[in-house]
Amino acid sequence: MVVGESSVKEDAARVNAVREAVGDDVDIMIDANCLLNYPQAQELCRLLEPVEIAWFEEPIHGNDHRLLTDRRQSTSVPLAAGQHIGNIWQHRELIIRGALDYSQPNVCYVGGYTEGLRVAGLARAFNLPIANGGDGHITICIFRVVSPMAQM
Repeated sequence: MVVGESSVKEDAARVNAVREAVGDDVDIMIDANCLLNYPQAQELCRLLEPVEIAWFEEPIHGNDHRLLTDRRQSTSVPLAAGQHIGNIWQHRELIIRGALDYSQPNVCYVGGYTEGLRVAGLARAFNLPIANGGDGHITICIFRVVSPMAQM
């Protein structure tokens, strides 16, 4: 579910409405596509903590590893990112800083299968699950082999 294109309160209301409609047994994932600034992401996390979403994908402009690390340490909302990150070094920063609950490398952005496997191996070394970061048929197949914790 995409968020970040309306106000934070409107986004929270929409997510709450979806939770009410589908119940507690259905996972809800939200994706801001890096549209929010830190205060907006912070407020949306605060409003959504009771909803217990599965993850909040790319909540902050530019997937800033420092801000994502801070956000993760101050919320119970699981964070995911990496879909639009174009190299292993940026993934490394997110992973070693503990900025994420789910890594989402995309082989189409990260530099192909070989770099994708390296990111997947790095995530696995930190016991960090991998979730689909787009181009699922290409990305998930390769990561499922590397990471038994891959989320489809």
